[in-house]
Amino acid sequence: MLLGEGPRALARALRTRNWPLLALALDVMVPPLSLLGAGLVLLWLAALLAGLAGFSLVPLAVLTAAGGLAGASLVLAWARFGRGILSGRDLWQLAVYLLQKAHIYRWSTAHSQTWVRTDRS
Repeated sequence: MLLGEGPRALARALRTRNWPLLALALDVMVPPLSLLGAGLVLLWLAALLAGLAGFSLVPLAVLTAAGGLAGASLVLAWARFGRGILSGRDLWQLAVYLLQKAHIYRWSTAHSQTWVRTDRS
């Protein structure tokens, strides 16, 4: 949905000025937070390696700022709305959660491409 139907729905919404469809298309195109965080970390590491290799440090600075803003927004959202649900101690386990979710987003084609029925016994 993120890369398939989302952009088509976005183009159709803009072409026909269908605002509810625009909202739906934008909502569908938002990746899961764990994937967004993992992507940000991977891009940051790539920018760091490029900077160490002698390329511009501007991408590293931009990604560092983006990561800081993303982290600050998560902490502020937690402080305003999530304190009663998630303790501050549990908030630190977010990094562990991201690492646990990493296997879901593997990019190799080595994983199974077929549906495996769940055992119901």
